[in-house]
Amino acid sequence: MDLLDEAIQDLREPRFGVAIAMVRDGEVEVRLSEGADALSSRSRFEIGSVTKPLTALLLAVLAEDGVVALETTVGDVLGPGPNGAVTLEQLAIHTSGLPRLPPNLMVNASLTPDNPYSTYGSEDLCEAVGQEAYGSPGSVAYSNFGLMLLGHLLAVAAGEPFAPLLTQRVLEPLGMSGATVDGGEDADRLPGYAGNQPVPHWDQPLPGAGGVEASIDDMVAFVRAQLEPDRTLIGAAIRSTHALRAEDAGGTVSLGWHWRGPAAWHNGGTGGFSSFAGFRPDTATAVVILANRAPEPPPDRIGFRLLDV
Repeated sequence: MDLLDEAIQDLREPRFGVAIAMVRDGEVEVRLSEGADALSSRSRFEIGSVTKPLTALLLAVLAEDGVVALETTVGDVLGPGPNGAVTLEQLAIHTSGLPRLPPNLMVNASLTPDNPYSTYGSEDLCEAVGQEAYGSPGSVAYSNFGLMLLGHLLAVAAGEPFAPLLTQRVLEPLGMSGATVDGGEDADRLPGYAGNQPVPHWDQPLPGAGGVEASIDDMVAFVRAQLEPDRTLIGAAIRSTHALRAEDAGGTVSLGWHWRGPAAWHNGGTGGFSSFAGFRPDTATAVVILANRAPEPPPDRIGFRLLDV
């Protein structure tokens, strides 16, 4: 039994589907373990917070094109306010001082606990940003709030909704043809599960922190681009997201990525899905894990084992 088969055995439960891919020296291996639902390499999973590296890459692409700069501030886009001095770079590397979630999200989430972001839109976000200064920028503190705000700011600055902006500037150049920001019920969209029960898909009007759905084919294209950025049309932007920019207790962070030693990684989870993506430039290795079950336990341990970290 090879490493991927062992990983499938560790992750698999009869009810749930698991897709694992490993890239080594340009070669791709994929394993699919079907659960209660038909599974193919095109089956679409909610990737949750693995969306964040894609949003950060969009920032890098727009910075390369001069639409924004890493030093562009919240105030530059939305006008003066208590958090107006926070920069787009600080949002992308979690050093903005913003809390993990917007305080006013809790009211919305309590009304739809199975779909907590579904009624939280740009007006709510701008209200939260304008309420108070939450903390001093500088130290790393993981923030969904920050990436929701980053996605909104990029859309406002570019004059285009986030979904087509990310699709045209990031997903299509990377060859992620099956990935979507808008959900959509079709044959490739998998249901999600928590425990043994199906749960609703998460709707995210502000999708920059966790609103992308993608297949294992799409995610292989994404991590291969991290290992070979110059094979894409946005190679310079990809390389800029790998530059280490801040340190925290668990390692270092760059635009959209956490780093554990030589490996960059991010995980994700929604009400009924879990995900992991990571890569090691030094060994030309990358790993993706997608499952249509809530992230309990998360797949990180398996991902790091496959990356030999």
